[in-house]
Amino acid sequence: MSRKTRFRIVPLSEVPTDGILGFPMTCDEKRRLLGQYDDATLAFSNAVQELRRGIGTSAKDEYERLERISTEARDRSEQTRLALEQHIAVHRC
Repeated sequence: MSRKTRFRIVPLSEVPTDGILGFPMTCDEKRRLLGQYDDATLAFSNAVQELRRGIGTSAKDEYERLERISTEARDRSEQTRLALEQHIAVHRC
């Protein structure tokens, strides 16, 4: 009999940070940055899904619009990740 293990993807901001499970305590700024990163990565994922749906079915102008939105979402995700990493490096939390 095989058992399937089910995994659930959770935003980083929902990962326990109480020290009980070995995660360090975190500060309010880190929580805020994690929330921004969660939002940005979700927006990027959604934009890429829309772009994929448009491949071969959208007019060129519409596809270029979706591509621009996806690129902007990727850039925003990268910016929020860098801000989070910088905070962690400086604040050590």
